Amino acid sequence: MNKLGTHMKLTMRLVVLLFALAFANIAFAKAPYEMKDIVLLQPESVLQERISVDTLGAYIRSVNASAAEVLAGRDYKPTRGFLVVAIRPGNQSAVWIDTDPVLPTDLSRELVARLRAIAPPTVGDGPVVFAVRVSLWGGAPSTKNTPSPEAWEREAKAIGRPLEVGELVERVWPR
Repeated sequence: MNKLGTHMKLTMRLVVLLFALAFANIAFAKAPYEMKDIVLLQPESVLQERISVDTLGAYIRSVNASAAEVLAGRDYKPTRGFLVVAIRPGNQSAVWIDTDPVLPTDLSRELVARLRAIAPPTVGDGPVVFAVRVSLWGGAPSTKNTPSPEAWEREAKAIGRPLEVGELVERVWPR
């Protein structure tokens, strides 16, 4: 092979390599949904009285899978925050989203609807409340210790005194 042929091969390899590098960020883009940890919003003793660890774990896995499914294939700016979930006797659930930046309204509604459609486990004698700390589209994990969904903040401000999370959840439960 002559020098021109060798040079053309090297040039083509370089073009292919540069092309691959230019589009590598697409192939390795941050996942739309990543669970960072679980935040228990009630004392462990209360939770243990109301639900088994295995049952709660299975439900949280369903929440994560459904949230990931809703967000898959969508693109949005890096976001961080919490998915807040409450389960109460009668197999009822409620979901609030507390993210920074705030998700678009249609996406937030779809996510809440999908998560509320998951059959909640049976709980005993009062609500079970937890949050999933999430990173969406590569957002840094939230540095807040606990979530504070907008509806919760409004209610707490209107009451003018601290409320136990179970009482707060019952007051703001979606109708």
